[in-house]
Formats: sequence, C-alpha cells, structure tokens
Amino acid sequence: MNSTVTIRLAVPKDAVNILKIYAPYVENTAISFEYEVPSEAEFRGRIESTLKRYPYIVAEQEGRIIGYAYVSIFHERKAYDWAVETSIYVDKDCKRSGCGKLLYQVLEKILKKQHISNLYACIAYTEHEDEHLTNDSMHFHEHLGYELVGTFKQCGYKFNKWYDMIWMEKMIGEHPAEPEAFIPFSEMDVKEISELTVYHAKKEAWCGSCCELRDEMEQYILKGAVDRDKSVLGICRGIQFMSLSWAFNGIRNFLMRQMKTAER
Repeated sequence: MNSTVTIRLAVPKDAVNILKIYAPYVENTAISFEYEVPSEAEFRGRIESTLKRYPYIVAEQEGRIIGYAYVSIFHERKAYDWAVETSIYVDKDCKRSGCGKLLYQVLEKILKKQHISNLYACIAYTEHEDEHLTNDSMHFHEHLGYELVGTFKQCGYKFNKWYDMIWMEKMIGEHPAEPEAFIPFSEMDVKEISELTVYHAKKEAWCGSCCELRDEMEQYILKGAVDRDKSVLGICRGIQFMSLSWAFNGIRNFLMRQMKTAER
C-alpha cells in the first residue's frame, strides 16, 4: 500500500463511515445476504453490542476508514465459547492491497488473548460467478489458512438467483482437556488491547490536533481500567484526559452528596 495503514478499535461513531463501505456490498452484491442497508442508528447498535463480547476493529489510511473486521457468536450454547464467526469488509477501491490480511492478523492476536481456538467464516458461494458474486472471498480465506468444512446448497436468494453458502474453518489455538475460560472483550486487559491496535500508529502530518474518535476510544479504555481497579499512566494528552475525567467524576460525586444532603 502507498501509505501506512493503522488498525484501531472501532467506536460507535464510526458507523457512518463503516456504512459507506458496507452499503455497496448490500446493494450491489450477494456477498451480504441482507436486502436493505441498515440505518446508522442500527449499525451503531451492532458495534456497541459486538464490543461487549468481541473485538470490532477498523483499518485507517490517511485518516479514512478503508476496511473493518469483527467476530460474532458462533452459537449461544456455553460449550461453543471457544468458537467465533469472523466477518471482514474492505473498501472496493482497496481490495488486494493487504488491508484485509492486516485486519485478520490483528483480529487473531486479540482472539488468542480471549482463548478462542476455532474461527469460522460463513461465505456466499457460486459455481458460476456473475456480476453480483465471485468466489474471491473463498480464495482470500484459503490464502489465510481457512479450510472448507461445509456447503449449504442454494440457501440464499438475492437478485433473482439462488446462491450457495459455505463454511470455512481455521484453528488458531490448541484443544486441551481443560481449556482456559473465554474472556469477554469488555473484560480484557486494556494494556494488551492498546498494544495490539492504535498505539502502534506512526505520527501523521496532522499530529497535534484533537481526534474525536481517538478521545472516545481513550474514554472506553480508561473506563475499563477504572472499573477493574487497574493502575493508569497518562502521558501528554493522556494526562489532560485523565484530569478531565477525574474532575468530572469529582464534581459529579460532590453534586450527588449535595443532593442527598438536601433530601434529608
């Protein structure tokens, strides 16, 4: 790729830009079996819901989101805790750029920390490629180590045509007699998350200006650290951010005490 790609956690406000990538897949392809493009509000809800249990990450290039990846629950039953379904979408102008591979590499690192062992990809497939569907996704996953484990014949209908769906599988962990417990993403060590994502970004030309999305992510990480009673070190803007957060909490606690006093 011509310039550096940064991987970071998605935040709900990313919904509008992620939708710009996803909408063409819904409207013009059978890669997604959705018929209607979800609203921004619905998509924000999807991001928020995913982050409670699993990672949701985006790839940025020169400040623009060019791809995203996340995982979802494979099955509700407890015994499936160590298996997830993966999803990835890349801007149509950035395909075959290495962005998708990078997203999956970071995603797998996080999932290993959660003690996930099995990855599954549910992919639309056709024996006869057309304007709405090629088998590029299957070949992409094969290149990254996924193997075909099942085919469902003509189970999806879109654009007046029936399409197959295949399941592909990749193992990223061992299967011991007593596996370590699954760790929900919202309960992961915030230091480990930061080391795997945005904090390896290089300094950009606009460095020094405030990034609203970065601040929202910082707030998410700081809250997670405080909720888990973890030590926090702030550097530069991090100190300012922490000071504001603690000042806000101090004012809020003061007002709560005043309200309780008034009630008496």
